[in-house]
Amino acid sequence: MNNNRIMIFGDSVLKGVMYLEDGIRGKYKLYGGALESRMAERGIELTRCCHMGATIDVGLDRMKKMLAKGTSFENTTVLLEFGGNDCAYNWREVSEHPEEAHKPKIETGRFCELYREAIALARSAGGDVMLSSLVPIDATKYMNFISRGLSYDNILSWLGDVNMLYRWHEGYNRAVEQLADDCSLPLFDLREEFLYTHAFKSLICDDGIHPTAEGHRMIEDILVNSLSRVGAA
Repeated sequence: MNNNRIMIFGDSVLKGVMYLEDGIRGKYKLYGGALESRMAERGIELTRCCHMGATIDVGLDRMKKMLAKGTSFENTTVLLEFGGNDCAYNWREVSEHPEEAHKPKIETGRFCELYREAIALARSAGGDVMLSSLVPIDATKYMNFISRGLSYDNILSWLGDVNMLYRWHEGYNRAVEQLADDCSLPLFDLREEFLYTHAFKSLICDDGIHPTAEGHRMIEDILVNSLSRVGAA
């Protein structure tokens, strides 16, 4: 890759969203970082096409609409970051019916099918595709977050143990890594530095899924360094 433009299609993590406790509920806020300006200093135009709650089908639809309106992926690195919302469940339904089987928003087979379609679409439009691994979740924080106003015990009964949340999320990350390998694509590894740091809990917000300001600063550094290594910067 040797492109002067990057387009990121993903969810709220690469959009820069943070969750901040504010009384009984919480609120979401955008991290005011310097990713775009740091890329601009390297002669690269970076555009984030990321949305809160986005799943792979939403991202694919967004790409199709942009291409239909004349957007070009020529000389562009297209970074795809999905999976964190795809693996989520309707926790109210789980809480109310823990004895029943439940399905995630997008099951792994369909997730991989749609991801391959997104990869093929971006390639056919001239883009150089790169996949992103997933920022790991804090299972304890996430469990406390998803069970607010619901039955913690019922959700736990259905899960089996709190760490099932982490393992399930990890399964989607493994699927993304396998897709990158199968399709011979570079992987933007968001995950590794989060896993190895001793300060992990300070990098993840109280909802268990969104990075804190410190976490987003780490992501900026990983993104800049990763793109430099693959020749985009």
